[in-house]
Amino acid sequence: MPKVSKATASRMVVPGYTDEYSQEVGGWLVSIESASADMDYAPFFKGGPDDQCPASHMGYVLKGKFGVRRADGVEEIFEAGDAFVLEPGHTPFVCSPEPSMWPSLPPRRRSSKLR
Repeated sequence: MPKVSKATASRMVVPGYTDEYSQEVGGWLVSIESASADMDYAPFFKGGPDDQCPASHMGYVLKGKFGVRRADGVEEIFEAGDAFVLEPGHTPFVCSPEPSMWPSLPPRRRSSKLR
């Protein structure tokens, strides 16, 4: 059975803010993400569909907390121990005084809007 670990996955870093390791497994892109500072990810989605993330995600918060702003303006906060499912139309933000970590499982197939 395939697995994802920091030793085998690709790495993307925004120094001082976020560390992400990701790898395709079956039909999923599995990510292990961590953040070390508060950060609003909205600027990364500017120019995309509705200026929001067009992907679905499933995950589990291992430590810390993070939130999302939904298309309708409602903010949701997820903390250590929470499992989550996010639908397209959200922007994430990190709001934790301690480093946050969450594995995320978005489908590998991306929305046709991204192409």
